[in-house]
Amino acid sequence: MPQQHPDPGVVAPAAPGRLGVPVQAPEAQTYLNGLREWVGQRRADLGEVDRAVLKLSPAEQVAITNDLTVALTFWKAVSDRLTLLETTFDGGRVGPVEAERLSTLIHGRLDSNTTEHLSLPSSGSLAVSLPEACRLLDSLTRTLQARASLAPGAAEATQRITLVRAGIERTRDQIPLVPAGAQRDDANEKLARLDRRMDDLVERARRGADVGGIIGPLEIDVATLERDLIVAAAERASAAHSRVRTQQQVEELDARAAAIRALERACLEAITPAPRLA
Repeated sequence: MPQQHPDPGVVAPAAPGRLGVPVQAPEAQTYLNGLREWVGQRRADLGEVDRAVLKLSPAEQVAITNDLTVALTFWKAVSDRLTLLETTFDGGRVGPVEAERLSTLIHGRLDSNTTEHLSLPSSGSLAVSLPEACRLLDSLTRTLQARASLAPGAAEATQRITLVRAGIERTRDQIPLVPAGAQRDDANEKLARLDRRMDDLVERARRGADVGGIIGPLEIDVATLERDLIVAAAERASAAHSRVRTQQQVEELDARAAAIRALERACLEAITPAPRLA
């Protein structure tokens, strides 16, 4: 009986709610079920890529190994967070405290001791939320599959085209998050080029042409742009969080300074006039 492989076209489940909004037991259970299945699928996908890399030339192995390591690092971070979520969920015994904790675990940053070294090539360390890490892992996995000639549905051009279309639409959803100006214009220009290549690919496939040689590079470019936009959004969110935290620290220090000055005045008043010692 042929071995059944997970469907690599499945993407991570949508995360319920948002940071600060408690996650109730029913929606948490639905999310955890989907995330558990997705984590297993992604590990199987990366395992196939790992085995395929061994068949590549040494130069090709060097080029792909770094991204594979990054993908496995993200997978481990997501898997660890899933364990924490399942522990907090505790089979559905979710009270108000647990509901808030679930929200924090889902939408908070993966910046614990076990995940503080999450990074992408040329981007340094990066603290991302669980949904962001899942989207990044989806993108990285598609890129790795294409580079290792393991693109999902390789025998079915239609399935691959559908996956590329989905990637382009997810990328399009990221554009409004880019600050208006040169950065957004550049992202729109890159997306427009991908749209034109997609249209050309679909037209070729409709005419019955072999698109196997051009769909792979398009898959890589779509996944790369999607990944870059997600990373940029995460970096902006991290910078904004740092600014808020710095402002809070400044305010706390100002308050402490005011309290110290008040204490100083109280001490001076208590010993004025200074006592005369015999």
